[in-house]
Amino acid sequence: MDNRTNEYLKSELVIKLLKHFLPEDKSARLSSDMVKLFTELIVVYIQQAFTRTIQQASSEGTIQVDIQHLEKILMQLLLDF
Repeated sequence: MDNRTNEYLKSELVIKLLKHFLPEDKSARLSSDMVKLFTELIVVYIQQAFTRTIQQASSEGTIQVDIQHLEKILMQLLLDF
């Protein structure tokens, strides 16, 4: 993982998200490596969403990206991840 990831997504946010979705028992521990990997995964997911949304808008012959373009690619994006 490169340093640019921390620019876009703070590790504190990822830790809060992981704590929210992990079971509340004490068996689930957050290591720094786990936080780094999830941060990278989220960044890749966001980059893919942006790229696919822009491609969808371009394929429709427009340079303006709307929420409808994101909605059109969202199902396939969720299936790919």
